[in-house]
Amino acid sequence: MREYADVLLMSLPEPRVTYYESTNYEDTMRKVMVYVNKLQDDLGYYPVKISTDILTNLEQYSYAVLFMGLIFDIIILLFVIISILLIYSLLMISVETKTFEIGVMRMVGLS
Repeated sequence: MREYADVLLMSLPEPRVTYYESTNYEDTMRKVMVYVNKLQDDLGYYPVKISTDILTNLEQYSYAVLFMGLIFDIIILLFVIISILLIYSLLMISVETKTFEIGVMRMVGLS
């Protein structure tokens, strides 16, 4: 019975974080599956069923991460637009104030 194994547990090589650091699920899946397929090829013709539970869990959360990224991008875009409008309005107020001051001085008689 020692000659047969029911389960083979495998862990990714160090550093494992590099496999999972991408926010795109397809990139993460591709990186992990390249390593898993290489292991399957090394095992030969043995009937092996590969189960990647972490990838299954990551797939469930990939749409939530994508949605949150989209929301943060929209918020950043709004902040950029608001900051551009504020800078523009401050510059216009400064120009209008100078124009008013010059108009008052010309009215008083300054050339």
